[in-house]
Amino acid sequence: MSKVRPFEVYSIRHTFATRLAPHVDAWTLMRIMGWSSIAIAMRYVHMSDDRVLGALASIPDFLSETGDKTGDSGQTAMQSTESERLLTETRTVS
Repeated sequence: MSKVRPFEVYSIRHTFATRLAPHVDAWTLMRIMGWSSIAIAMRYVHMSDDRVLGALASIPDFLSETGDKTGDSGQTAMQSTESERLLTETRTVS
């Protein structure tokens, strides 16, 4: 007799979505999994503070790639502080 514990095949699908979620955005996860609503994908996507700060920190790079010259290089430290402030505000609202 096998010593494998019984499980639902659905558990594999759930595990796949949970492990994929940190690597893709909610829209992509929804499309891959075949869900009809992004609300379902949001159950699996849990943004870490590091990932949020990383996204905010990449804004200057994005702006420079798009040709938007909004300031000088000394602005990076200020933007980092602003990113942390926004993250703190987001935590208190949610």
